[in-house]
Parts: sequence; C-alpha cells; structure tokens
Amino acid sequence: MSEFLFELRFLELPPWRARRLIESFGRRLFEELTSRGLVPGAMVSGGSVRRLTFRFSDLPEQEPERTEERIGPAVADAWDDDGEPTEALRAFAAEHEVDPSAVERLHTLRGDHAGLLHARPGRRLREVLIDLLPALAAEVVGAGDRVAFGVSQWPRPLNGVLAALDGELLPIVLDSCAAELASAGHWIHSPDTFPVADADSWSRELAARGLITGWAARRQAIQSALQQAAEPFGTLRDDADLLEDSTARCEQPFVVVGRFEPSFLELPAELVAAALAGRHGAFAVVGADGDLAPVFLAVVDWPGSVPDTVVGGLERSARGHLEDLRFHVESDRTQALAERLRRLEDLVFHPLLGSSADQARRREALAREVCAELDWQEEVEAAAEAALLLDVDRTTAVVEQFPSLRGVVGGLYARAEGYGESIWQAMYDSAGSVAAASPPRGRAGRAVAVADRLVGLVGLIGVGQASAGTRTPMSPPRRREIGPGPAPKAGAPDPAGLADDLLGLLLETGMEVDLDLLAARSVLLYGDRLERPA
Repeated sequence: MSEFLFELRFLELPPWRARRLIESFGRRLFEELTSRGLVPGAMVSGGSVRRLTFRFSDLPEQEPERTEERIGPAVADAWDDDGEPTEALRAFAAEHEVDPSAVERLHTLRGDHAGLLHARPGRRLREVLIDLLPALAAEVVGAGDRVAFGVSQWPRPLNGVLAALDGELLPIVLDSCAAELASAGHWIHSPDTFPVADADSWSRELAARGLITGWAARRQAIQSALQQAAEPFGTLRDDADLLEDSTARCEQPFVVVGRFEPSFLELPAELVAAALAGRHGAFAVVGADGDLAPVFLAVVDWPGSVPDTVVGGLERSARGHLEDLRFHVESDRTQALAERLRRLEDLVFHPLLGSSADQARRREALAREVCAELDWQEEVEAAAEAALLLDVDRTTAVVEQFPSLRGVVGGLYARAEGYGESIWQAMYDSAGSVAAASPPRGRAGRAVAVADRLVGLVGLIGVGQASAGTRTPMSPPRRREIGPGPAPKAGAPDPAGLADDLLGLLLETGMEVDLDLLAARSVLLYGDRLERPA
C-alpha cells in the first residue's frame, strides 16, 4: 500500500476560499481515485490561507484490471446457417487482429452480438496521479479570480508545490510551478524550505516549527485558548464564523487580550460585538452580569508572547472602530425610523417590481393576511407595522458598514424609540435567515417573516427571475458576513434562499397556513406588474 502527500502553498487565500478548497479539492480527489478503484484507507486534509494539504494513506499501488467489451456484428450477421463466420465477422476479427475462432457471443443491451472480451491491466498509481493532479487542480483550485494583470487564473499565485508518493517526487507542474520534495514553515517566523523524505517527516518538521496543519486540531486549539483567556473576565461570546476565519488565518495561533473604554458598552452589545469582529477580527467577552466586558480577544499568527507594542496597536485599532460605531449610531438616531420610510422610495427592489417602499407595503398587507389566516387578531397591528418598517434600516450607516445586521439594527433602533416589544422583536428577528437560525420569538415576528419570504418569492417567480442559488466550489458560503461589506443595495434576493427560509420557518414553528391562498393573495398585491408581454 502507498501513501500520497500533496501540498499547495499560496501567497494568501481569502479565509472562506481556503476552507472551501480544502473541502472541495479533497472530496474531488477522493472521488476520482475511488472511481478508478484506488480507494484510500484514510484521508486527512488541512491547511490555512497559505497552504492546502492532503494526505492519503493505504492507497492501492495499481488500478484493478478491467475487462472491456468490443462489440461486433449481430449474431445473425456474424455466422451463417452452418455456423461458419461471415464476411462481416472476418472483417471484425481482422480489424482487431485475432482469428475469427476467438470471437465470442456476447449478451448486450442491444441484443446478442459477436464480440471480444479484452482484459486491460490497471495503470500504476504513480501514472494516475501524474495525469490527474494538474487537470483536477486547474479545474477546482485554479478556477479563481484573475491576478497580476490577468496573467493567472489561479485565486492567488503559487509559492510551492509538494507532491510525494511513498517519498518519491511526482513530476508535475501547476501554474508554472514545478513540484518539489520540499515544504516551508511559517511565512514569517520559519520561511526557509526544508526537504521532505515522506509524509511522516513532513508532519514532524512542521510540528517542530510550531505549525498546526490540521484544520480541526487548530480550531480546537484556538477555541480552548480563547476560553482560557476569557475566564478572568467572564465567558467567550461565541462566534462560529469568526472562529473559522481565525482558524484559516493563523498557523501558529496565539490569543491576545486587549481592553477598551467601558463607555463604549453604552452602545448595544450586538453592535459592539459586530464592530470588534467585523472591523477588528476580535472576539467579545460576556461578563458575569450578562453584559459585555470591556475587553476583546484577538487571535494573531504569532508564536509565543506578543510584544506590548502589538497589543497597544490592537487596542488603538479597536478604539478607533468603536468610535466610528458610536458616531454612526448617533448619526442614525437623528432620524426616526418612520421618517426613513420615504427613503425606501429611492431604493429599487426589482426593476419590474418597483421600489423597496412598494415591497414594504405589499409585505404589510400580506402580514395582515397571515395573521387573519391563523386567527392571530391581537398581533395584526404589530405585525403590520413591523412588516412596513422591516427594511428601513437599510438606509442606516451601521447597516451600510455591517450588512449582516439588517433587521437587528432596525429592531434595536425601534426599541430605543419606544416601539412595543412585539414590534421591535419582530423586526429584530425577521430579517435574518430563519432557516439556519432560531425562528422569530413572537407571533408577530413569525407572521412578518412568512409574509416577507412569500411575497418576495411570488414576485420574483412571477417576473421569471431564475435562482442565483447554484453553488460551486468557488462560491462564497451563505453565512453572515464577518468583515465590513459594501454599501447595501436594496436588490431582490435569491428565490432559492427565500424558499429555503420559508420552508425552514414553517417546519420549525409548525405554522399551518394555506400557502396556495396566501400566494394567490400575493399575486393580487402586485397588480399588473407580474404580467409579461407574450
């Protein structure tokens, strides 16, 4: 049995893409080998933003022998009534350089035919990998963005390739980079290359340089270090997306504790945590009283203790981001949510469906219908008002900086303005993905979420918009944005995402509604906008 080690070293990949490529390339390589009868006993994949690693153990050294059928003329045309070969059979035998007596009768899906069974020996594993790796790597890994004036199709320039089978080099070339029996340590702290004798020596050399190559092992190490660092102040505020990003960025992770002024805690905790994570890549800490503590935890790619100058720089950066957040919140609060409704008239929901203000009015009307369908009479007005105001926070500076907080910001601002609990909670809970998270807390929020998804889905299907939900190995994951995004545009969402959210909400809550009836009422809300010319 053989062992295969493959490593790609990059300048630096985006964290989400590194994670995707580790999963997608490892899966494709496993499938390609398995389809050839080369089933590995074990596969371990890992890496970071600067390297992708794949290790296959207990691989067969050769493909299994395969029997191929070579089909000739039908039996009736191959032999005459006396059982002698016809001219057709002789021609088939001559084409394959065999005696006619060697031709057999084969049962095929097209009936009985004359034919030959040819045993083809399997190729050696080395030959298979040399042919497979360049094409597969170019297809899966190299399907990224153009870089360096469009010269390369790879997501980032390659710094090195390690391809070793049982300690022997596989002579392949990827993106003008020839494979070597060598690897390198951390890009700053141990950048020199070192020779690789086999997979075990590669693992030992990297461990000796302090690198944790396994994704799961590095994530667990980071999480444990974060929890330990948070203990003196409280507990770590969980952020799964930020943990994944930290795992991707840091091969030698070290947790730094930083502090900021307690006055920033007057801002909503959700916004402070988002500013620390999105702008600063830092985790928030929840104190014993349930409120945020005036500290943050940053994961840095640095071996051992970090100099005080680095900690000071992180604290100054955090302070600046929190000052920006406070300025944006104060600026947003100078205009009431109800006054912002007018600004939705200038935001296009869909060129054929009108503005976001039009969509807000449709959502309000359908939310009333949902409440009536479920006999939720006490929630009608709260659901209608929350549905009307749901998108107004798109016009705020905070959502412009952190698009993932849409709905959350509106709910927080509504609470500060004195709206009722059922209204602000409905806004807070209804804008995010309810298929992947907990459903809205109250009935009003659930009615708003159903109305929002259904009226949007009906409209987009009605104008023939195809779903943009097809995923590829290079697509960004559907998840909350970690970093600051571009200014939000009130564009139409993906129909597949709306359908996922709607079904997820109905299944989670057990809401029994007549979707056919509500969809028909949604159609009526669009008037003649869903009529397309023949």
